[in-house]
Amino acid sequence: MIKIGFLGFGTVNSGVYEGVTETLDYLESVIGEELCITKILIRNKRRYVNEANFELMTDRPEDFFSNEFDIVFEAMGGEQPALDYITLLLMKKIPVITANKELVAKHGPLLENLASKYNSFIGYEATVAGGIPIVNTLNSQLQWSAVEKVSGILNGTTNYIITKLADGKRSFENVLKEAQQLGFAEADPTADIEGFDALYKLQILCKLCFGAWVSDEQFQRKGMSHLKSWHFKAGEALGLKLKYIAEAYYDGREVQGTISPCFIDKNHPLSAIENENNGVHIKTDWLGDFVTAGPGAGKRPTATSMIEDYLHQLLKKNNQTNRKKRVKAYLPDSQQFVLFYEKSKENEINQKIIDSTYDVEEVLQIDDTEKIAMIIKAREKCLPIFDEIEYVDIFPIQRGSNDNNDHGVELTKGGQNTIKVYN
Repeated sequence: MIKIGFLGFGTVNSGVYEGVTETLDYLESVIGEELCITKILIRNKRRYVNEANFELMTDRPEDFFSNEFDIVFEAMGGEQPALDYITLLLMKKIPVITANKELVAKHGPLLENLASKYNSFIGYEATVAGGIPIVNTLNSQLQWSAVEKVSGILNGTTNYIITKLADGKRSFENVLKEAQQLGFAEADPTADIEGFDALYKLQILCKLCFGAWVSDEQFQRKGMSHLKSWHFKAGEALGLKLKYIAEAYYDGREVQGTISPCFIDKNHPLSAIENENNGVHIKTDWLGDFVTAGPGAGKRPTATSMIEDYLHQLLKKNNQTNRKKRVKAYLPDSQQFVLFYEKSKENEINQKIIDSTYDVEEVLQIDDTEKIAMIIKAREKCLPIFDEIEYVDIFPIQRGSNDNNDHGVELTKGGQNTIKVYN
């Protein structure tokens, strides 16, 4: 008999519980043993007094850990006490399936080493992109393929907000409030709208794509609360869509990346990802572009990932978590950005461009406002440079492989282009 434990019983783990109980016959036939849910650890037992499974619940950790388990599903969130609990379980050779992205991003090396040392496993499919089976796909099916770059829309809250802002008729604050009412955004949305959630997921993807855990110091992170309707208008005029993109690549020395609002063109693989959905784009040397998309959060999608992860971990023949990953350097020779600034600052911006290695590709004025949008091509990192200027917004552009970047404006080196007015 396989004895199951649950750490936490919120949206995700209650979904796992329902999934296991509703498909019990199937799971037992696949595994070849009976399944028994033994204990559920929660923070406040009184909240669940009317639950049918109340007798399985405890808010006393010592009571929970006095039981024997063959598998534990963890969805408590946060670093502690989850880290201590999972460490204890792995040291007792009890496998763990977790949806805790912050924990895995910050302590992945420790958890994998413990699982290996004590002949157990830590499964974290549900930490990235909800119901999209990207973690085990990368871990087991794309071992030979060298990943050049990984990018994605990794947060359902921010993608929902951006989708609703795109028509230019609503404010960020209004859409955020709606997302909170619908359950897409937390009461405190900081982790989502400031990019921490996407950062954790990108760190996990980097381990799978490039073969090593990456520090958060190797990423530039920018939030999205400053977005305005005219950002979207400018994107429309330039044939671009604004998304909140997390991307990373290996430059031959180290992995680096960004999490920020980003303009993408209509040919980009992530351009059609709308509302609360997530998408992941993997660029490889031989396979080319690999794209997967689906629900990025929610009870059933995330619970699906956890149950599938358990079956994957249980049934795979070889339990190697530290296999050598083939990697290949990606060295972009240049990158495009959209700059937004006040017309009164035009001379100062142009001087900044002349002093640096930037080419101006297109300039337009938005409606009858003083807002100017400019596309530049940079042969060096320019996000930090322009971020230092208070009145400038800067967004990277990602283009699909078929885009010819023809906007009808001839490229000029460090010069000024005629400003077109977009109404």
